[in-house]
Order: sequence, then structure tokens, then C-alpha cells
Amino acid sequence: MKAKSSKKYWSLIAGSLGFLSVLSIALLSEQGLMAVSNGGSITCADVTFGTTQYTEAAEGSGTSFFTAKNLTVASSACTKIFTSGTTVAARVGSSTANGSLTLTFGGSYVITKAKVLCYKYTSDSSKTVSAFVSTSAHSAAQSQTIAATAVPDITDASTDAGYVFTNLDNGTSSASTSFTIAGSGGRFNLCKIVFTIGGSTVSSSSSSFSSSATPSSSSSSVNSSSASVSSTSSSSTSNGEGAYYSSIDWSSSGASLKTSLFNLISSNYVTKSYDYAYTTYLTSDCDSDGKIIDMYSNYHWDPVSDRAGSYTQEGQVFNREHTIPQSVFDEASPMKSDVHHLVPTDGYVNNRRSNYPHGNVGTATYTSGNGSKLGSGSSSTNHGYTSTVFEVIDEYKGDFARMYFYMTTRYQDKLTSWGSFGAFNNTTYPSLSNWARQVYLEWSDADPVSSKEIARNNAIYAVQNNRNPFIDHPEAAHSIWDGAAY
Repeated sequence: MKAKSSKKYWSLIAGSLGFLSVLSIALLSEQGLMAVSNGGSITCADVTFGTTQYTEAAEGSGTSFFTAKNLTVASSACTKIFTSGTTVAARVGSSTANGSLTLTFGGSYVITKAKVLCYKYTSDSSKTVSAFVSTSAHSAAQSQTIAATAVPDITDASTDAGYVFTNLDNGTSSASTSFTIAGSGGRFNLCKIVFTIGGSTVSSSSSSFSSSATPSSSSSSVNSSSASVSSTSSSSTSNGEGAYYSSIDWSSSGASLKTSLFNLISSNYVTKSYDYAYTTYLTSDCDSDGKIIDMYSNYHWDPVSDRAGSYTQEGQVFNREHTIPQSVFDEASPMKSDVHHLVPTDGYVNNRRSNYPHGNVGTATYTSGNGSKLGSGSSSTNHGYTSTVFEVIDEYKGDFARMYFYMTTRYQDKLTSWGSFGAFNNTTYPSLSNWARQVYLEWSDADPVSSKEIARNNAIYAVQNNRNPFIDHPEAAHSIWDGAAY
């Protein structure tokens, strides 16, 4: 079900959490588990069951049918859970009754998020099967519909078969002593649960994990009332990625600084498939209820049931929007699947935007539900460019400006061969057309980096192994383009 959001949805989340100096996202890289920290002590833990579908009618209990990593499970309580050792998936439910599994920990853990890897039991593949998750800290069960019918790769929990449940610490960094997952409407095979653990953790002597206390909210560089960081300071200080930029001389400027950043963010880049963007969105563009955030509309989308498909009006489905249109680079890789500029948006609004550059609209010919506009460029505020442009709402202008900065830097070696596009001038430097340079610098200044952008940058880094430096160091945009000769 689609849920309307306020324009400052993420700010409200950050405020309700006191921000805690922590935006935690646990992800898995291609090679294995990776924990991404934005201050404080955060780690990943998991409980693994297996992958092979279990068909025998024997209920499991105890702790012998799974293995735990980075946390201790003292016992389990099972209702209609069928198991056979740690290499076979736990079947949740029988042919006549729903199943439930409660894991009781050997200590207390601040569980902020859980990703469940599972798939429908073959005999119930045509049924609407749902999974419900709760913790002792957040007893109100969250549910998601299980659509997957294929065995997930449990060595890569970023697979599409994973279902993300968030806010399991009740939004207050409350510790949990147990975790419950239950089924409804049919059976499913439970393969793995990946936990994000953050904040302070009170562990028993038998627990295999403990963490230090989270820094106080007063030390956060983020103002919770606006959920943004100053454009003159580096967010890398708070997200622990300062070492990533160790090769960069921030006193340099112009083409020299741009080329240094190009070399950094192009090296060791991991190219993912275009379809993999939908998986990345589960951590890069997901709200606290597991819904996909849309910057072109007021909708928050179900990651499975609202994905792609046909549309005749706004509010029906979301799809993938290329900030730099695919036609500019002939749909070539890796640009096509680079999630730093690939965002989830309302399919209808995305279609209306078409392949026009982003800019300030004078007279609008179309306005979306959240106020995004399509129309001719304003001669004054769009610095003389009066061709058709698409203007996002003020809350997201900086986000898109920093995507343009990223793309002209990450692919500066390809820009001269890219097709005609109003925002570019087909040069390695300065890359941006004069009007676009001025508009995007103004957008970036007026809409500073938000907590949402920091979380998105961290999530994409865990997948692609590169960062958007204009989120970590927004001041770099002025260093690069202020002195550009046009």
C-alpha cells in the first residue's frame, strides 16, 4: 500500500530518534558482510538456517537447526516450524496452520533493522504469503508480502529475496532480548536473518558481541530540526569515511581537484546490473517502514507490489529514473546502473520529466502532486536557458545538483563522446554548461546535505564501492567550478 509522506519525512525520523549521531545501514558487499557506520559502534549479526526446502513433518526446537554469528541465541520457541539441521531452510507454517519462531538472545541487543531472506514454499507459491516481524523492544508486528519463489543466495543478502524490517529498536535505541518472525496465508522457507545492531548493547557473559555506547546527540554534526549538515563542512567526519579521501588534496581546485576525485571514485568501482538497483533501493532509499522514498511525488512505495508495471496517472507504480538520461550515453554501462544518479520515482512523473535537464521552471506545463514542475526555463532564475527543464521541489534541489556534480566527475573521461544534453558542454572540464553550473551551485547551497543523502551515500558505497564526494564534501563543488573559464 502506498503511503503519503510529508515533505520533511526524513527530518521527522531524525528528530524522533534524536538522531543519536547514528544512521546505521547494514549491507552485504559482493564478497560478504559489510557494516557501514555513521558514528558510534554498529555491526552486523546474522542467524542462518539454510537453503534447501524441508518437506518432512517434524517440528524444530532448541538451537540446533541454525547458526548464529556476532550474537548469541540462547533458545528458540517454535510453533509449526519444520527443520532438519543447519543446511536446510526452516519451513514456517504447515498446510493447515501458520508458523512462528521466537529467538531468545543470550543478552540484549539494540536491533535497528533486520533483513529476512526467505522464499515461498513450493506448494504455496500461488498464495499470498506474508511475514510478520517484531522484537521485545518493538512488539507491534510489521508485515511484508513474500513474493520470492526462488532460493536466495544467502552469501549475498542484498539479493532481491530479502525483506527489510526497520525501526525494531522502537525509534528510541531500546535493546531487545528476543526476535519473532511469523507467517500468514501460507508457508515459506526461512533461510537467513541479517540484523543491524547499533547503539549501546548490554550483553551477558555468554554473548559473543558487545558494543560501546553511542556518542551523545550533542556531538552530532546534524541539526535534527533540519536534518542537514552545513554545506561548508565534511560529513565524512561523522560517517567514518575520512580515510576514503586520504589521497585528495582539498587545497587544490578546478580541473586538478576534479580529476583527483575522478581517479578516486572510478577506481575499484563495482558495476552491478541495472535490475540490481531495485535491491539497492531497499537500503539506499527506504524509509523506517520499509517503503521506497520518491522525490518526484508524495508517495512512499511498497518495494515489491508497487514496482514497475503500467501506469496512466500519478500514484500507481514507481520505476528507476536516470538523473542523466540514458539517451545521453547510449544506455551504456556502467552509467546505466550507477545508483548514485539512479533514483526511484513515480513512473508517470518520470515519464513526464522525459529526458529534459533539471532546472528552474518559468511557466509550468505540468506539476506533480508534490510540486515538481515541467516547463520552459526561467530566463532570470535559470540563467538564460529557456528550453524545457524539470524542476524538483526545494527539499531535493541539492540532492539532484550533487548527482550532476558526481556524474560529470565520475565520467569525465567519457563526457566528450556523450550526446547532446542541455546541462553539459561535452568537455572534460568544466563539463557543465554555464547556466547549469550556476543553477546547481545555487541549488546545492540552498539545500544542504541531509541525513537522507548521507544514508543513501553510505548504502551505495557498500554496493558499488565508491562514494559521491559532493555529499561528503559539498564545498568541493565551489572549489571545482567557481573559477571555471566559460
